[in-house]
Amino acid sequence: TDYPNSSKYRWVWKVENSEEISQDHFTELDSEVTAQKILSFLDSTPPEFTLDSPQENTTTEINTTSISIKGKVYKEYLPADSEIIISGLRQEDGTALNQINSPLKPSSLWIPNNPDSPVAEFDETIPFPGEGTYKISSQIKNPAGLVSDTKVFWIKVVLVQPNGNIIVHCHNP
Repeated sequence: TDYPNSSKYRWVWKVENSEEISQDHFTELDSEVTAQKILSFLDSTPPEFTLDSPQENTTTEINTTSISIKGKVYKEYLPADSEIIISGLRQEDGTALNQINSPLKPSSLWIPNNPDSPVAEFDETIPFPGEGTYKISSQIKNPAGLVSDTKVFWIKVVLVQPNGNIIVHCHNP
């Protein structure tokens, strides 16, 4: 907000906290400190996201050693600076999966001036070390350290072993 008779601009991050910026709109990004304050303000709302697949709070059975998790992210000003965090635990023995931290991809679905449109998408592959039922948790974290709600789903890995032998004939001309 521009205050009359003042060369200073003021913005409010939290009600109990206000910051003064001595630069005007054209010079505010010349200062790294000021730019960081502005970016922190823009990232002061926790991100939100939806899962497209697998479905949240369900168990999905697969016959392979990996699955793709897909979804959309909302309410992020700079989605490329945010990341998805995926962790998992095998229910039978407590084996932890390697945590996945991956940057978000800006979305072509974004609609200007529509606060409800997605701003980023993700499509990450989760590898599994073997059979079992895995509890998978996912969150979005922005540069200010704010995280979204946690989305949880379960994956049951059932690897089917072929019966009998496979014979491959090769002919060399």
